[in-house]
Amino acid sequence: MDRMEYLLTEASADAPNPPGDYRPDIGMENLRTTFHIQQSDIRPLVFEQLKQLRSEVERALRRADDRFTKTHLEYILMRLNRLV
Repeated sequence: MDRMEYLLTEASADAPNPPGDYRPDIGMENLRTTFHIQQSDIRPLVFEQLKQLRSEVERALRRADDRFTKTHLEYILMRLNRLV
């Protein structure tokens, strides 16, 4: 969840390129492309996954019957509500 929050709120266009697979026949430098998080589908997909997770946590919270499970789920729900 921390990483998803980072991708939604802090990740910048200056993020390094993801690593490519090394192929000796074409060389490493030919496998990399410029990566811009603002021009990718990452943020919308992370947002959609967080919405889905929130629904699942809400359902689980209604079924939870012990204090510790409820506490953990309430904490997760609080964080999700801040993001979504």
